[in-house]
Amino acid sequence: MSLFYCQRWNNRFDKPIKQITAEEAERRHRAGEPYAVAPQTGDSARADRSIELALRSGHVRVYFYDEYGRVSFLYIFSPRGEKLFLGGIVSYDYGEAAEYLGMSQSVRVQKDEYWPEGTGLRTVQDERTGESFQQELFLAEGQSFDDYWEQVPAFGDYASIARAERSKPPIPFG
Repeated sequence: MSLFYCQRWNNRFDKPIKQITAEEAERRHRAGEPYAVAPQTGDSARADRSIELALRSGHVRVYFYDEYGRVSFLYIFSPRGEKLFLGGIVSYDYGEAAEYLGMSQSVRVQKDEYWPEGTGLRTVQDERTGESFQQELFLAEGQSFDDYWEQVPAFGDYASIARAERSKPPIPFG
């Protein structure tokens, strides 16, 4: 699979914003400067994810898109020493809408924030029900954050941080 390198990815129109060369993206990667990458499918299928990296400022985000190009969920990584920690997972629900909508137009947002020490915080806002709450989260006995740690990716090797399938969240939902 080939990759688009760019300043940012436009999920609404499924195309790069200010495309850059692989050489420029690699220079930015080494310098820790911002750039984005998305898979180039080569057919009419939309990109199903994109990654924003700015390693020097600690910005690593993976956006996952649905069939309408909407952000369905987002991984937020932060550097911790020589590794990245998946410290945030945000999911967006657009209800019955069958069209592109921006994240701010979602009807339900759930943000789970995790800390390596074994705690977390869930924040939920649901426009349909009016529900809005925060809940503290704790690791259950025998669970760990092992699957939430990643190596800082080498340039061009984004498969591990961009994988949607991870182990069951270690902090029980409820």
